[in-house]
Amino acid sequence: MQKYWSKCVIKNEVSDIYIKVLLIVFVGIVSRILTIILFDFSDFKVGDSAYYMEVGENIIKYGIHGSGEQNIVPTYFRPPIYSWFVGMINWIFIKKMYFFFIIQSLISILSAVLVFLLIRGYNSFYAIIIGIFLSISPFEALLNSRILGENLASPLILCATVILIFYGRRHLSVLIAGTMMGLAILVRDVYLLLPVFTVFFLYLFCKYKSINYFLYILAVALILSPWYARNYQLSEGDFFLSKGIFWQSLWFGSWEESGNWTKLSEQKIIIRNKGDSYKGGLALPNYAYPVGASKEKKEEIDEHWNKRDQKYLKNLFLEKLTNHPFDVVKTWIKKSPSLWTGTRTELFIMDLKRFSLPWYIAKSIYYLINTTILIFAVFGIILSFRNDRLIFLLSAPIIYNILIYIPHGSSESRYSLAVYQVVIIFFAYFVATLLKKARNFRRNY
Repeated sequence: MQKYWSKCVIKNEVSDIYIKVLLIVFVGIVSRILTIILFDFSDFKVGDSAYYMEVGENIIKYGIHGSGEQNIVPTYFRPPIYSWFVGMINWIFIKKMYFFFIIQSLISILSAVLVFLLIRGYNSFYAIIIGIFLSISPFEALLNSRILGENLASPLILCATVILIFYGRRHLSVLIAGTMMGLAILVRDVYLLLPVFTVFFLYLFCKYKSINYFLYILAVALILSPWYARNYQLSEGDFFLSKGIFWQSLWFGSWEESGNWTKLSEQKIIIRNKGDSYKGGLALPNYAYPVGASKEKKEEIDEHWNKRDQKYLKNLFLEKLTNHPFDVVKTWIKKSPSLWTGTRTELFIMDLKRFSLPWYIAKSIYYLINTTILIFAVFGIILSFRNDRLIFLLSAPIIYNILIYIPHGSSESRYSLAVYQVVIIFFAYFVATLLKKARNFRRNY
């Protein structure tokens, strides 16, 4: 009789998991159908997407991670995983955005299912609420509709962090988490220091054995080492993950508060035929130059800017940081909110007439959703710090993202997309807590 009841319990539990997984998948599909209805996917081979398409095709055709159509030059500008991913999709399927959308949506929804299964053993009620909101998130659905590295970085960072924190006492789990984080870094190299930051964070609040921390960092290092070796060999002795715009980005970050200067109609493309002195590029706004700079100094800066002279831009940044530190810090503070706020639809073209009433309504809804998520997530982080330290540890990627982008030149909301699913977890945690309190209140009264 006892065996019979045990089998019944197991059967019911499996059935419950199955139904909840189907629910998570269903809401994810519904969210993406709405995205298809509202947004236009036709213009997808632009900006970073065009880069990934070109490099991905070269990887598959010629085995070279580089740009160009005929004389392909190996590049160090970005790490290789997402370019390879894009090249594989183009090789297997036709170059249509819908294939990218379907595959990237599948990865995103499966990551939501995986997080649900991973957290379920800790708290089944929190797990299903978190799984549903991760899957239904309209911003993740939007991201899936574009060829951007965050489509892989986001689920990898999310799952790696959850596995490390909830299963960090198991050696195999730690190795899996480190492998996933290493792959995430090979998609978005700005997260190179995230493993070290996460280990430090864990050490402060949740002391696992030192061997577990070592295994995690070792797994990350092993995943990154082939790419480091490739760059070391091709550059004849330089040891780096990627390079090209580091000092340029820090210089941008010392004066640019919003990034809007690249979009303003009055900005003109500079094309100057003076030998190899100019490569062309966006004209700098007046506030980019040092206060009181002469005409000759401005022309000098323009020349080095258009050559993307990192050494010169490094000196400009350090000079401004040294001479006007308060101005630089003020700029950092002013631009930081734009990394998170807004409609999060800036990169996407709505299938609605621009500035029409339906367009304004749709934009307002996305703005309201994002604002609500951010406010609730902040409350969720505070609440978890007080009541649920293990959940609180999941905030490590969010805190890292805030810190790493403070001096960064890019302050658009897309640069928080890689950790936005972690933000959703805290939003869902706060909602789940409210639901539990409401349920307890009804029971008592």
